Amino acid sequence: TMRGGKAERALTDIDFVLQEPAGDSIIKLSVKEIELMRAIATGLTSKEIADKLHMAVSTAQTGRVRLIRKTKTRNTAGLIAFAHKNGFI
Repeated sequence: TMRGGKAERALTDIDFVLQEPAGDSIIKLSVKEIELMRAIATGLTSKEIADKLHMAVSTAQTGRVRLIRKTKTRNTAGLIAFAHKNGFI
């Protein structure tokens, strides 16, 4: 169980499934998305993230935007708070 919500292992390419405490929202995150979220939370630039995770800079930037949307946060600071609240960092 993760802090702030429920997490359980899935048997697909999705590594974590988070259900918000109210039970009305489920967020599925892949291993790669979690790696990206952790890299963002450490304060790395998109270029540094791209180098670390072996991806194009544009992929790192797009991944950041998609994570913000997927987690229903408003910006990078909100994404970092989400990661902290749910025990990813």
